[in-house]
Amino acid sequence: MENPQLVINICFGVITFLAGWGVKVIFGLLNKIEDNHKENIANLQEENRKTQDDLVALALSIPEKYLRKDDFINFAERMDERFDKIDEKLDRLSK
Repeated sequence: MENPQLVINICFGVITFLAGWGVKVIFGLLNKIEDNHKENIANLQEENRKTQDDLVALALSIPEKYLRKDDFINFAERMDERFDKIDEKLDRLSK
């Protein structure tokens, strides 16, 4: 060891190289994580859009498949009136 400064410089160079390589690896992994995150967000947004489309289609199809309560009440009242008229006619015929 004739020149201790040379040994110190070599050690410092190796340490700096390893630290730089470690930082590069870490930033590479962070970039991969960020890319995966962006891809996941895009997938979730697409799935959310499809779900919203399905819900809109369901909401639009409900009036075609189901009877509203007030429509049923109106129907029931009309049927009661008709049955009352039929009862009255039957009573008049039987007298």
